[in-house]
Amino acid sequence: MRSLEREGVVLHSHLSVLDQPDARHGPADVHIEGRVQCALGITVYVDKWLEARTRRDGRTEVRGVDYTYHAWRGAGGDLRMLFRYDMSHGGLHLHLPDPATGEETGRTPVPLDALPNLDQLIRYAVALAARER
Repeated sequence: MRSLEREGVVLHSHLSVLDQPDARHGPADVHIEGRVQCALGITVYVDKWLEARTRRDGRTEVRGVDYTYHAWRGAGGDLRMLFRYDMSHGGLHLHLPDPATGEETGRTPVPLDALPNLDQLIRYAVALAARER
């Protein structure tokens, strides 16, 4: 996140890391949630659950078990969805807007190992906004 801030891609990061498990997520023990304010009026909402376990060799292994990344442009009543990744429909899905109306067009399944990491998603959202200018 710091390198994105130095580059001017991220203006403010308001992410909280909570180590309180939620009963609906079972063994997940790290919850990252919040908003990232980016250049060109982009906001990225993050809601991510991670499961940590100690391997036999004593090293800690962390894996994501639930994700929501929602990117939009604008503020107040003038919001334009750029994309949303979430797992609310059983499995990871990508939601995209119709270019003409801005309304969500449906969802496309995405393999979990194809999910971009957060800095890639942030860069992509800002690049989309730059193309729309």
